[in-house]
This record gives sequence, structure tokens and C-alpha cells, in this order.
Amino acid sequence: MSPDHTPSRKRLLWLGIGGLTLAALLVANGLAARSRHERAVAAWTETAAVPQVLVFQPQQNRQGDTLRLPAHLEAWSKAPIHARVSGYLKSWNSDIGAKVQAGQVLAEIDSPDLDQQLAQAHARLVQEQANARLAQTTALRWQNLVASHSVSRQEADEKTSNAAAAKANAEAAAADYARLSALEA
Repeated sequence: MSPDHTPSRKRLLWLGIGGLTLAALLVANGLAARSRHERAVAAWTETAAVPQVLVFQPQQNRQGDTLRLPAHLEAWSKAPIHARVSGYLKSWNSDIGAKVQAGQVLAEIDSPDLDQQLAQAHARLVQEQANARLAQTTALRWQNLVASHSVSRQEADEKTSNAAAAKANAEAAAADYARLSALEA
């Protein structure tokens, strides 16, 4: 290397000092920018923390003296009302919001589906009762035939069991009819 191109110590010192000064200025500038940003965020937060309330000016109603204010009205206490059967509302006995007593009839429901089920249950009840009477008569006859040894004891027992099953079917049909009658009421 030539002696012209070798940096002197003094020159290197000045370059180092200039570089450190430049680095210090850059750090100071970054810290100042961060501080400005923090102050701006704090100011924005203070502004946003103030609650905003929407208001309006009440005016005289053109149709009368009533004043309509925006609101939501809800009952103090609620009582769910469930119908025991589905159908169509036939009549309404109590007004909405009126005080009622426990067990009071609030409305009548017309239920054609339930009416049809009740008629079907009644027909089934009559049919099962007729079957039970026929089975009982048959069982008595077969018991008389056993006494004369005209039929086997096994066949007579089968007829007696059939009579008991027919009686149980009639009782089940009667219970179903009673249940549907209670719903109809």
C-alpha cells in the first residue's frame, strides 16, 4: 500500500467519533419518536374513555299529548302456559295481563285430531269388549265339554287363556279411552 492511502490515527479517531455521534443521534431520534407516540396513544385513550350518550329532543306529538320514548317493557314475573293437547284456539277467556287463579281455564282448544283419536279408542274399546265376551263364552263352553270328555284339557286351557288375554286387551283399551277422554276434557 502506498503511504497516501493509509489512514492516519487522527483521521480514524474522527471517523469513530462521527460514527458514534451518528449512532447516538439515531438512538435519540428513535427514543423521541417513541415518546411522541406514547403521548399520542395516551391522549387518544383519554378521549375514547369519555362515554358517549345519544340524546334527542322531545317534541309535542302532533296526534295527541302522549310522549313516546324508546324503551323495552318486560313483565316483572312470567308464567309459562302450556296446552296439554295441540289444536286450534276456539275461545279465549282471560285477557293478556289479567290476574288469574290456579286451575282457571284460560282458553278452549278445538282439537279435531284428538276427537278422531277418541272416537278410534272408543271403537277399539267396544271391539275388545266384544272379543272378551266371545272368548269368555267360548271358554265356558269348552269347560263344559271337558266335563263330558269331548275335548282335551289342553284345548280347554287354551280357550281359558285366550279369554284372560281378551279381558286384558279390553282393560287396556278402556284405559286408553279413559286417558284420551281426560285429555279431551
